[in-house]
Amino acid sequence: MNSDGTGLVTLTNDPAEDGLPAWSPDGEKIAFTSVRGGNSEIYVIRVDGGGLERLTDNPTVDLGPAWSPPGSGWQRKPKRLRKSTAASMKYWI
Repeated sequence: MNSDGTGLVTLTNDPAEDGLPAWSPDGEKIAFTSVRGGNSEIYVIRVDGGGLERLTDNPTVDLGPAWSPPGSGWQRKPKRLRKSTAASMKYWI
């Protein structure tokens, strides 16, 4: 996106809700939460929209991706909630 708000680029094209983005320290990737497949998991995508990768696969709800210091990847302990708690949540960007 340009400083004047033009040049927006859609990074994800899935009907599921995506939210809670977290930029990588090097600015090359964005980790985010998505409910693809009916369960909230954490994904990462390059800023050009390529290289989508699912990072978690857990029956509970994974939220709030966070990056570790540069060079060490993302934090491996995401926030997890029971499904009953997550059912009432909304995601906003």
